[in-house]
Formats: sequence, C-alpha cells, structure tokens
Amino acid sequence: MPDARQELERALGLHQQGQLRAAEKAYLAVLGLDPRQFEAMHGLGVLYMQNGSIERSEMQLRLALQFDPDNVAANHDHGVTLRSLGRFADAVASFDKSIAKAPGNALAHFNRATALLSSDRTDEAIAGFGRAILLEAGFAVAYCQRGNALLQVGRARDALDDFDQAIALNPNFAEAILNRANTLRELDRTEEAVPAYRKATALRPDHPQAYHNLGLALQDLGRFDEASASYNRAIFVQPRFHESIKARGTLELLLGKMQQGFSDFEHRLRPEDLSAHPALRAIPAWSGEGLAGKSIVVYSDGSMGDLVQFCRYLPRLLAVTADVALLAPARFHKILAMESIGVRSLSSLASGDKFDVRCELMSLPFLFKTDIDTVPRVITHLMPDASLLAKWRARLPRDTFNVGICWQGNPTRDIDHGRSVPLSQFRPLMQIPGVRFFSLQKDHGVEQLQELPESMRVESFGPEFDGDGDAFMDTAAIMTSLDLIVTSDTAVAHLAAALGRPTWVALKYVPEWRWLLNRADSPWYPAVRLFRQSAPGQWAPVFTEIANALGEILGGRSTAH
Repeated sequence: MPDARQELERALGLHQQGQLRAAEKAYLAVLGLDPRQFEAMHGLGVLYMQNGSIERSEMQLRLALQFDPDNVAANHDHGVTLRSLGRFADAVASFDKSIAKAPGNALAHFNRATALLSSDRTDEAIAGFGRAILLEAGFAVAYCQRGNALLQVGRARDALDDFDQAIALNPNFAEAILNRANTLRELDRTEEAVPAYRKATALRPDHPQAYHNLGLALQDLGRFDEASASYNRAIFVQPRFHESIKARGTLELLLGKMQQGFSDFEHRLRPEDLSAHPALRAIPAWSGEGLAGKSIVVYSDGSMGDLVQFCRYLPRLLAVTADVALLAPARFHKILAMESIGVRSLSSLASGDKFDVRCELMSLPFLFKTDIDTVPRVITHLMPDASLLAKWRARLPRDTFNVGICWQGNPTRDIDHGRSVPLSQFRPLMQIPGVRFFSLQKDHGVEQLQELPESMRVESFGPEFDGDGDAFMDTAAIMTSLDLIVTSDTAVAHLAAALGRPTWVALKYVPEWRWLLNRADSPWYPAVRLFRQSAPGQWAPVFTEIANALGEILGGRSTAH
C-alpha cells in the first residue's frame, strides 16, 4: 500500500516543477490515503489558485484551515483567494491572522494593503504599503502600489516620488513607468510624460492602455497626428478597445471631421450606461431607420451642457414622429421646457411607458449625419420663468455694464482637468471702470470669493440663487438681464450661448472637442465668442485679451497688462 508521506513528497515535487495536472492527482491520492493531511489540502488550494480555479481554491484553503487555523501560509493564501473573489473585508481578516503569527512578513502586509485599497480604505492601505516597504526596502511593487493609493487621495507629488523609487529599483518596471507618466500628466508636466509613455510602450508593446494614454498626452500638446497614430496603435493591439476609438473620435471632432468623429464617438456607449434605467434594455436601439408611426425615448444622464447642446435635435425627431420623450434628470426638466415643443419629459420609466425604440441623446448628431454646415443653429426650447425674470431684473443695477462670470466646473470629473480658471485670473477685467461683476458660480469654486484681494469685487446673489431642486432656473433668468457672460468651459457657457446672450468663453490650449480649433466662433452657438490659450496652462494672456475686448465694447481700451 502506498505511503501517504511519500505520495505527499511526490506531489510537492510535481507542484514545484509546475506540473499542475499531475500534482493535483497526486494531492488527491494523498487525501485518499489520509483525508486529514493538511499539507496536501493546502497545496491543492494553492494549485487551484494558480490554475485560475479561485472558488475551488478558497473552499480548499478554508477546509485546510479547519485542521490548522493558525497556519501562517494558509491564512495568507486564503486571504489572496478572498481578495480575488472581491471579499475584501474577509481577506483583510485572513491576512491579519497570518500577520499575527508572522509580523515581519512583508508580502502579507503588502497583500493586506491591496485588499484595503480595493475596499476604499485608502489611508490604511497607504500605511500598509509603508509597513511592507519598511520590512523589505527593495519592494518595488509596494512602492508602485503605494503610489497608486496616494494618487487616489490627491497626493500626486508624493505618488511621483514612489513611482520614481519603484523604477530606481526596477528600471524596466512597465507599470510603474506608465503610472509615473500618468502622474506627470496630472501634474501638468505633459512634455515630460511623453517620453515616459514611450518607454512604457517599448517595454509593453502589447499594452493598449499605454498607447491610449500616450495619445491623450500628445493631444494635450497639440501634436494631433502623433496622437491619432497612438490611438490607432492601441486599437491595432486590441481591435475593440472602445476607449481609444472614442478618443480618436473626439480628436476627429476637434479637427472638424464631424461625420467620421461622431461615428467613432459611438464607442462611448456601454451596456452599463443603462444601469440607471434598466427598462431601457428591453427597448431596441434606434439606428436611423424610419420612425413614422413609432415612439422613441431619448435618454441622457449627462451634464446640463450635453442636454443644452444636443436637445436641439429633438425637433427633427418630431418632424418624423409625434411621440418623442426625453428621459433625463428631473432637476433639468423645467429649464429645458421640452413640453413647449411637444416632447414629453421623463425622469424614470414606469411600467406603462412603452416605446418602439430608444436613442442616447448624444447619438443624434451621428444618426442625422451632422457636419459643420448642417449643425442645427436654432434652440427654441429653453424657457426662463417669467416671474424669475422680473425678480432678478429688479435686483440688477441699470446704470452699469453688468457681467456675469463663472470660473469653475466640477473638479471631480476628469474632463475638468485644465478647463477651470482660478477666479484671480479675472482681475484685468475688474480694472475697467463702469463694470460690475456678478457670480454665476454654484457649489464648486464659490470658496474663491472669500479669497479675493480688494482690487477685485464680485457680487453674489445669496443662498436663494438656484437653491431649489430646479437647476439653472435662476441662472437663466439672471442671464437675460446681463450685458455679457464671461465663463470657463462649463454648463454656464452652453446655457448662456443657447439663450442667445453675448457669451465669451475662455478655453484651454486644446479644448474639448465641441469648441473645435483656431476659430473665435462656434457652429453650435452663434452668440459665443471664444478666447483661447496660446500655450498650455497660460491664462493671463487670455484674460488680457478679454479685458481689451471688454474695453473696446465700453468705448475705450483696457490698460490691462
């Protein structure tokens, strides 16, 4: 009869040699001889982890721990499987058991920290990675992961130090090099990021995300041909890499290639986009076919800017079918005033709401084959409330030139990077006599009003300004009585321009695609005038130009410098 110990040594040897199938049979043979053999149970659990059978691994390691609950290695390995299954709290508890018996195990501290990071316990994760680094000074992966955690809490400069340390320990550490490049771009050191991205792609030519991120950096720098080539390389490496196809589309749109750009831009759509309204899944997507006698629901959970820009297409749908509904956040319904043009407004789909087809709002330009010459210029649906018009008109002075300003978008959105303007940059405008400035800022950025020098005066409308649930109603009413709106690239720019108010927009060096390039006007908004950075991050020349333009309107040039 075979000896269980001899069989175990044979199984361990096969496992060590990487012969997983033979090792599995050998471990099972050991357990057939001795069902309580802990090392065989543990080895089998590790083997299942290695071949990707994570649930079997977790079950096997849990069984092994019944026979040796304090085993350091088994608790650690069980934690790894639990982390892989997304059971992060259980994983941390298992790593804790392992560390309690072996507190000097750097790998256990590292893996515990990764589980903490995945469960949004970021500060604890940073400390855990630090402990792993103290225990093993050359732990390059721990430096890299701590860098990722530091990025999550906004400590980009500290993260950069960690990525640099990881690369010093391992000069060909592709992930750390890519993360370092991403951090440089976040810190507006994009010129430095490009060679880092190129090194990452050289080390990992099969990594589409590295090519994609390189494309974004090149686009930020205005190197559009190179950016397009980088997106195309990412798509070559992974043909259905939707992120790069969408990015290529936004670049094409920025360059004015609208039909080609909107086609690629369709790759932004994902099944998970329907998660807010699951009932949409049962409705077929509209692909541009005839709508006579059919009903269509157009949906958007996007920003106010998107809604203002693209709701102009809904009258085109009304021209071919009488049953059109817009599914959008309720706070935007009143200002959009869809009912005024015959479109129903919905904030959710009830069981009785039946539609033949559905369409995402920003797909309409693609389906209507829009180019620069066929952009619908007229926006008829926006409707400020009459009582609010009178209220705010009475609050504004009549003997001055009144300018509304907005400077800050939502900083939590990646798209806001570089778009928002420090309020202090408006100072040249405020040196012009006879002008009063009124804040149209809401929420993010209003704290800057408390930090202004005496030479800058910006008046606010108080807590009642857009204080109820209907977004932008006060903003729209106030705009109708202002002489001019000067704003960064935010929803305020779209709303003011769509209302036909004189609107000046300050744009970063390479703006969002909808503002195109090298022009002071916009095919989307006849009332807008665009002022552009001539170099990345340089706002002072933009606001000097705006101040001079404002001075010309008032009959004399500004002395802004």
